[in-house]
Amino acid sequence: MGFGNPSAKTGVSVSPMAMPMGTLLSLSFNLRPILAVADGVRDGRMTAMAVSPATRQLCDAMFPDDEAASVLALLDLYTGAECERVHQAVIRLSGGRLGRLRIWLDEAKRNPETVLWFGESPSDVSQDTHTFGVEFINGFLDRHLDTPAEPTGE
Repeated sequence: MGFGNPSAKTGVSVSPMAMPMGTLLSLSFNLRPILAVADGVRDGRMTAMAVSPATRQLCDAMFPDDEAASVLALLDLYTGAECERVHQAVIRLSGGRLGRLRIWLDEAKRNPETVLWFGESPSDVSQDTHTFGVEFINGFLDRHLDTPAEPTGE
């Protein structure tokens, strides 16, 4: 379950910061292991990946060189709306951590508008409120990223 888009149902524009905390935190419960990436690399060089030079530059600035192939392969999995903006938003939101990148990309597949809201500078809240929201979610993800799912008892 993603953040959802309340404005799509009600016609009322609501920022993600105004959503119930349970809805915001649902992002973290779709935790999947990082993909082992081999298909995008040949002879130590990247093959055709669908990222712009600006996205590649941001990737190089945020992630260590030894993770670049994994990052680019993960980005290549997202082919939805506003691809370049989403790629750059998830790189910024990840803070240079592969686990966070994967989770933000998973959320982008469900709701790219929410990821863009968090990954860019929205005009509907203060910068401090926006920064708090991003740091809060990333802090939650960091604490629960490697936590295995609880058995359902079925």
